[in-house]
Amino acid sequence: MSEEVPGITELSQRVVTATYHRYPKLHRVLTIVLIVLAVTCLVAVVVRFSALPLMPLPFLAFAWYALSRMRAKAEDDRGLLVWTSWFLAGTLVGFWLMSVAARWLEIASS
Repeated sequence: MSEEVPGITELSQRVVTATYHRYPKLHRVLTIVLIVLAVTCLVAVVVRFSALPLMPLPFLAFAWYALSRMRAKAEDDRGLLVWTSWFLAGTLVGFWLMSVAARWLEIASS
C-alpha cells in the first residue's frame, strides 16, 4: 500500500509522452494548424489594410520552432515536455494577439 504518488511533473511527462507517441500524425496536424493560423494572419493584412494582424506571426514562428524541437526531442521525456510547453505558450499567445488585433481593428473601423 505504500505506492509513491507521482508529482505534477511526472504526471505531465506521462501524459505528454504517451499522447505524442500514441498518435504519430499529431506532429503533422499541429504543423498544419500553425500554417493555417499564419495564413489567416497574412490574409487579414490584405483584407484589413493594416499591419496589426502581423503581430502574432513571431509567436507562431516560435511555436513552429518549438514544434520542430519536439520532434527532435521525441525520445527524451523531459525535453519533449519542455518543448511542448513552449509550443503551447507560443500558440496561446499568438491566439491572444489575434483577438487583440481583431478588437483593435474593430474599434478603429467603427
